[in-house]
Amino acid sequence: MKQQRKVTKPPKNDDIENVVRAALREDRYALGGHALERMRERKISARDIREVLSQGRREKAKDEYSEQFSRWRYAFRGQDESARQLRVVVSEEAPGIIIITAIDLDP
Repeated sequence: MKQQRKVTKPPKNDDIENVVRAALREDRYALGGHALERMRERKISARDIREVLSQGRREKAKDEYSEQFSRWRYAFRGQDESARQLRVVVSEEAPGIIIITAIDLDP
């Protein structure tokens, strides 16, 4: 019988909002391939992403741990310039953050 390996999750970064906003200010962020695909499909711009991450709020209930990548994914919610509700999911990746996906909550 195959044994299941118990994954020990590291603690969440309680300071992730400040980490994300500093990464934006210092241009230490990258748009992942999946994020670029979803942005194209959903007509979400890089400017929209920056707006949500700099002015939006964290959705702690939507955070999740990725066993595949062994890291936390943090969700932020905010509006673009036309008041469309968006969710942006990021992860820490030294020396900054990577944007994992962008979701239009007003499709």
